[in-house]
Amino acid sequence: MRGTAALTILVALASCFASPKAATVKFKPQTFDELAAYADVDRAIFAARCEKVTAVERGSRRARALIDVRVVAGDAALVGKTFQLTRFAQGDPEVQTGRIYLFAVYKGEWLPAWTWVEALATDEASASENVKQAQSELQQRPKPEPD
Repeated sequence: MRGTAALTILVALASCFASPKAATVKFKPQTFDELAAYADVDRAIFAARCEKVTAVERGSRRARALIDVRVVAGDAALVGKTFQLTRFAQGDPEVQTGRIYLFAVYKGEWLPAWTWVEALATDEASASENVKQAQSELQQRPKPEPD
C-alpha cells in the first residue's frame, strides 16, 4: 500500500515538471491560397531566426522591410542557410531581431530577396513540427487553374 501511494505521488510530481507542450501556430487560409499559385521551386515554408532588420525607402509608398534570416527548421537543404526576405511595410516591420518565426515565402519581384507572405512567432522547440504541419497543409491545397 505504501509503495502505491509513493508511486502516485512521484507520478504527480513528474507531471508538474513535464516539459511544456510545443506551441502550435497556423497560417491564415489566404496565405496558403497565395503560395499555391507558385511552383514548388518558387515557394517555401520554413522556420528561421531573424538576424537583421532593415527599412528601405521608409516613409514612402514603396517602403519595404528587408530581413536577413538563418533557417532553423524546414527542408534539410535549407537548414543553416541564410536568406534575405522582403515585403512592403507601411510602418515598422512585424519581426524582431533574435526571434524565431515560421515564414511562408515565394520568389518575388525583389530578387534575390524572397517575398514573405506571413511570419508567425514560434519557438525553437516547436519550429520543426510547425513547419511540417504548414507544409502538409500547403500540399493539400489545390493548385489554381491557369487563366
